[in-house]
This record gives sequence, structure tokens and C-alpha cells, in this order.
Amino acid sequence: MTRHCPVRAAAAVMGLALLTSLGVLSTSPESAQPQAPACNGVAAPGGSDSSSGTASDPFRSVGRLARSLSPGESGCLRGGVFRENVVVRSGGRAGAPIALGAYPGERPRLEGRLIIEGDADFVTVTGLALDGTASPRCSDRSECDVFPSPTVYGDNVTFRGNDVTHRGGICFILGRSGNPAVGTLIEGNRIHGCGRRPRTNHDHGIYVESARDGRIVGNIIYGNADRGVQLYPSAQRMRIAGNVIDGNGQGVIFSGDGGATSNGNVVEGNVITNAVAGHNVLSYYPPRHPVGRGNVLRRNCLFGGARGADNGGVQEPQVGFAALDNRVVEPGYTNRAAGDFRLRPDSPCLGLVRP
Repeated sequence: MTRHCPVRAAAAVMGLALLTSLGVLSTSPESAQPQAPACNGVAAPGGSDSSSGTASDPFRSVGRLARSLSPGESGCLRGGVFRENVVVRSGGRAGAPIALGAYPGERPRLEGRLIIEGDADFVTVTGLALDGTASPRCSDRSECDVFPSPTVYGDNVTFRGNDVTHRGGICFILGRSGNPAVGTLIEGNRIHGCGRRPRTNHDHGIYVESARDGRIVGNIIYGNADRGVQLYPSAQRMRIAGNVIDGNGQGVIFSGDGGATSNGNVVEGNVITNAVAGHNVLSYYPPRHPVGRGNVLRRNCLFGGARGADNGGVQEPQVGFAALDNRVVEPGYTNRAAGDFRLRPDSPCLGLVRP
């Protein structure tokens, strides 16, 4: 039996609601809902992987659900906790992705690693709570915890409207040497609490390791141990826009190593604030190493932090990036202490934030 499951619709609403809360959009999210697809498969913590995968006879595991989907189909997770490592090995195609998301009105949680492999293009993940900390089936817990999650190696992969954390290490990592992730979209997520304490300088909210032509837009990226967004060593033509990036060890870094550089990346229309261990925006290139080209930091709202000074915490001099038309001003969050990063109606940043 097929049940109605608005996976993509719910994700679109969450993304629009976030951008509206930042003062970017005034359109009602409800009025912009696309038509919801059906659930072509269902998983529930009390199900069985030998079942038929319907709403009345669900699979037990997210991995089994993902394997059951064909291009253009959607899988829905019922409420509760799924404790497993999930490797998605096949995807969809242009205009017909495979989608994993929450069953209507429910809040499923995946505890374990989520990996989108290199052959799994056109995969969409929406409306889930993702915690990479408690990776199961690991003989050495301390070693297992440091692996990134979610890990994205496929092309044209979308994460939208999820709550993402990983106390043991990096949250998102995009691409790897020899396998760049192309066309990734990370939109409307809350990405927080990623990384070990005390800080190791290795654990970030979003680590763009080897990726090109992707977008990181409309997210709230906060309270991560090291960088909120790390562009290193080979991030090419990424657009980082309309995000709140607050209270991370450092905010955004342009960087390179091993002969590789990050080039043509645009960081614009964000609110980047309160880095606790360094600059809100910085770069790093080893001595005698080539420097990145065409990177731009423009029209952002910058404030506070360990290196706040009078320029909003932007590293001086700027090496490998140009800082243009940024505004240094207290942003006016509704209730930062409670994790409410909506901008108040009188915020001087409202006119700058753009997705």
C-alpha cells in the first residue's frame, strides 16, 4: 500500500521558513508548497528488513529502504531512532532523484554514519535528525567516532531541512581527493555541535574538501568546534550565501595545501559572528604554496568574536580572498542563547542577507 509522504514538500517548507525567519523572504511557505510525492517505501524502528516496505509492513533499516528505491522514488522514515551506519550506493537521475525523508508529522532520528557514495548521484535527504556520533558496529568507539557524517561523494546531492550534529568529529564532508563532489546543495539545515572538545583544529560543521559548483545556502551553522565552513584544499566555485554562521571556533576559511588551492568561491549575504577561537573569516596557505584565486567575501554582516576588532573579525591582510562591502554591526538575533538566530525586525543585517 502506498501512502502519501510529502518528503520534498516538507523540505521546501523548512527551507523557506528558515529564509523567511532571516528576513530574506516574505512569501508564506505554505503558499509555496510543491505537490508532495508518494512514499514508495517506508522504514520504522519496529519493522523488519524481510517485510514488503509498505506503511503497514515497513522495513526496519534505513539502508534497506534506500536499496529498495528506484530513480524518482521517495522513502519515508517513521518516528523514532534508527541506530545504524547507512551507505547509499545508487542514486537517481536528473529530474528523478531518490529521496529519503521523514514520514508526515513524525521526527525520525538516524544515529550513525550516513555516506552517499560516488556512484550515488541525485540523492536528496530531507527533514531528518542526523547524529554521526554514535556509529554502531565499531570495534574501537574512539576511532569510529571521528569519521565524518554526513559524507558526500556523489554528484548533485541535496540535504535540506535536516538537524545535523556529530560530537565526535566533522559533520558534512564534501568530496575527497580524486572524487570531487559536484553540484552539492546544502540548504535550510541546522548544523551544530560538531567536533571534539578540547578543539583539535580538524572538526568542522561543513568541510568542503574536494568539491565544485555547489551551494551552501540558508543554513544555521553554529557552535561547531573548529570552522563553521572550511574551504580546503580544493573547493571550486562554491557559493556560501544567506547562512547564519555563529559561535564556531572560526567562521569561514579559504585555504589550500599539497599544491591545491580553493578558487572562485563566493561568500556573500551571510551573518558571520562570534568566532570563539579565532577569526570570523580567514585564509591559510603554507609557505611557498600557491594562493587561491577569485575568492570573494562580500556584503556580509560581521560581528564579534575572539579576533573581532574593528573589521568584524576578518583576517588582515587578506590573502587569497578579497573583502568587499561588508558591514560590521551587531546583528540583533532574537535569542542567541536559546539558539534562535532569527533577526529582529530592527536588525541592520536584514538588507544584506541573501540566499
